[in-house]
Amino acid sequence: MKKKLFFWFFLLTLFTTFNFKNSNNFITNFFSVKEINIFGVSNSNKKELEKKLQKIIGKNIFFLNQKNLESLYINMDFINSLKVKKIYPNKVNIFVKEDIPIGIFINNNGEKYLLLENKKKVKKENLINEKLPEVIGQKAPENFSDFYKNIEKTKFDFNTVKNFSYFEVGRWDILLKNDKLIRLPPDNYVKSIIKFLEIHEKNAFQEFKLFDFRIKNELIVK
Repeated sequence: MKKKLFFWFFLLTLFTTFNFKNSNNFITNFFSVKEINIFGVSNSNKKELEKKLQKIIGKNIFFLNQKNLESLYINMDFINSLKVKKIYPNKVNIFVKEDIPIGIFINNNGEKYLLLENKKKVKKENLINEKLPEVIGQKAPENFSDFYKNIEKTKFDFNTVKNFSYFEVGRWDILLKNDKLIRLPPDNYVKSIIKFLEIHEKNAFQEFKLFDFRIKNELIVK
């Protein structure tokens, strides 16, 4: 609060002291954006955003607002929202909320897409460094986000997954990296996942590779 009062006192003094006919350049330079700090964005997306935000360097900080920035990041698929905090006289902090990639989808033509948690599908040619499970099934992309968020509520480790397969009857299979296959029912699949987590590491179940929960109130193992 004291800092704000000091700043506005300084500003009032500045505006009442200077001869504006001779000091326009000074005022313009003093309140032009010189520094931008970005928070909450991954390195891979930060470079692209930094490049776009260079357009506000030199702009008057008083006229900078949320709408000014929307046009800069609106075509960036990974940016969910962005907030601006002005640090007068010439510094801007940008706080970013990203849409997180949760899977990789490959269509029938071999085109690769990143699936985001907000249900977006982003075409991506080079996915070599993306350590994400593959998502299989023609209608999988449009159904995966809700499925992922529901499973996420359990203690299920997504890092153990090789792929998720979606079937048009409305259910999923999960193939783990250790080749264990979990067949889920269309409904109440979260309950099935919780049951799997309870039993799969017990001695009596370690040798099994198939855990089939498709029949209500039954578990078939092989």
